[in-house]
Amino acid sequence: MLEVIVLIAITIALAYYVRDKTNAVVSQYFDLRQRIESHEEKTMETINSFRKQLDNLVGEINRLKNSLGQLKNLDESAHSWKIKQISEKISQLEKKIKNQERINTKLTYELGSLEQKVSRIEAEFENLKEDVASSLREDILRDLQEEIEKLEELIENRKDRELKEFLEMLTAAISLEPETVQKGLLDIKKGILSLRDLAKVYVLTGKGVEKFNELRDSLVKLLRNMRKLAVISVPEDEVYSKFNDIIVRVKRLELPMKIQKEDSQKELTPEKSFIRIHKETYGIIQELEDIAKLVNTPIPVTPIEKEFYDKLKEQFEELKKLEDQINQLMLRINKSESSSKSQTREDEIEKLLKELNL
Repeated sequence: MLEVIVLIAITIALAYYVRDKTNAVVSQYFDLRQRIESHEEKTMETINSFRKQLDNLVGEINRLKNSLGQLKNLDESAHSWKIKQISEKISQLEKKIKNQERINTKLTYELGSLEQKVSRIEAEFENLKEDVASSLREDILRDLQEEIEKLEELIENRKDRELKEFLEMLTAAISLEPETVQKGLLDIKKGILSLRDLAKVYVLTGKGVEKFNELRDSLVKLLRNMRKLAVISVPEDEVYSKFNDIIVRVKRLELPMKIQKEDSQKELTPEKSFIRIHKETYGIIQELEDIAKLVNTPIPVTPIEKEFYDKLKEQFEELKKLEDQINQLMLRINKSESSSKSQTREDEIEKLLKELNL
């Protein structure tokens, strides 16, 4: 019974203990529930707060997405617009480049055509320049030739006039009827020297042959008349013989001189003819001096040769001046010519001067 009581007591004690524990557990449960509910509320608040924040973030993200999409669309449109503008500019540049290429091609063609025209014009200009230079040279040479011909004619006229005067002076110095032996010997000496001077004229100009022959014939007549006076003055065979020798030697003087070669006679050149006449005249003058000694009548010195040389010197100085003027003119012409042409022109000048007897 005790055991039952003990059991009941234990049971009751257990019941109370369980009730206390249950109450404690319930109380803890409710506390815990309250805490949980409080935590749930806090959690819900936190969750709600998080949700709001998340919604806000989602909204913000959506707004950002929308903004980003808009920006993207704007960027794409801007890029497209820029690309379109760039494409248009590139198209315009390509058109301009093509137009420029066409223009360059046209300009290249025109430039080539212009180069050909310039080359052709240069060639024509060179030809024209050569023609003008040639024409100018021909005109200058023609004018120069005319001037030279005028000067040549003037010189020839002057030479002929002075030569005529000189020849007249030479022939007028001889008197065929001498009054005295001295005057006759002087006239003969003048005549002999005049023959030599005429031979000089012949060498220089090729003229004076007729005057030479006339003077020689006049001298022969004068010598014959002079022989009469000398023989009357000094009747010696030697005087007569010397006059005969002089007459023979004077008769042999001619222009041009001739030499006997085998069965024919050969004419000498003017220079060699002058040399022969020069020697003969001095030989004849020496014989005249011998006759003057025989007749005791010295022969005065004649100034004819000096006068003639003075005139020749004056003429040669004038011809030298003319030659210098011609050379100066030709040098100006030769400046535009080559060296070979210059040599040819100098040869022509030399030939021209030779033809002018300069």
